[in-house]
Amino acid sequence: MLEQMLGWRRIGLLIKKGRRISPTRSLFALIEKVDGPEAWLLTRIVAEGKRMFVTDCLSARMKVENSQERLEEEMGPLGGRGILVDSASYASLLRLCANAKALSDGKRVHAHIISSGYDHCRLLGNLLVHMYGKCGCVEDALAVFGKIRGPNVFTWNIMIGVYTQNGRLDDARSLFDKMPRRDVISWNAIIGAYAQHGRGMCAITLFRQMNLQCVQPDRVTFINTLDACASIVALEDGTLIHSNIIDRGLESDVVVGTALINMYGKCGNLQVARKIFDKTPGGNAVSWTAMI
Repeated sequence: MLEQMLGWRRIGLLIKKGRRISPTRSLFALIEKVDGPEAWLLTRIVAEGKRMFVTDCLSARMKVENSQERLEEEMGPLGGRGILVDSASYASLLRLCANAKALSDGKRVHAHIISSGYDHCRLLGNLLVHMYGKCGCVEDALAVFGKIRGPNVFTWNIMIGVYTQNGRLDDARSLFDKMPRRDVISWNAIIGAYAQHGRGMCAITLFRQMNLQCVQPDRVTFINTLDACASIVALEDGTLIHSNIIDRGLESDVVVGTALINMYGKCGNLQVARKIFDKTPGGNAVSWTAMI
């Protein structure tokens, strides 16, 4: 409390003398410790010409609390007279809106992005797609996706994620098939969605295609595909994947090992499941549950 009081006293003296306050580390450290509108007063104080930089203030406040109430505070000054927000600040706001699933606030940020001339920023476009997807507004996400200039693989992956999160697997697969370039995250998104929605054979088929195209699977790929094998009791496919896991040196991974235990258990091969369980280092509650 004393540190805050001294900090505010120093700021007050500088204001009284008409001196500009620089955005120093100590200032933003103070912002982290204060509550209410005072932090936004600092945002107004830290100025360069007519431009108000709110990025570091937002980051500091997000460390304190990430809730709907905090979002309402952060949204308050948006669009206020004389305040121009930079792209990094818009990005922070969009992340807050997505986490809180605050659609109305997200739309407000979107409108402000357009009016501020940042609507062609790919980063903000990606975050807008993500925000609309988290809020369940697939068509709005798709509309933003279609306007992003020079979408990269990350942009495509986000839109695929929007589809899968909202249960639109066929749309996700259609978009996946249209991608000009895919990475392992793209493959994992579709394989994982198929596995989670009871379409195990589709996941296994896609895993085979992934291997044919010489895309190296990672631990997430193996976990998702093993779950798919377990869901449809595909022991032969699961055994082949196990061999691939051994070749990649991932059998000792606790999460991969747990997926193997689950797959062999669901497929009725308890002997192999027990062997893997005994070899898995530092087994956790999940691996014990899978074995039981």
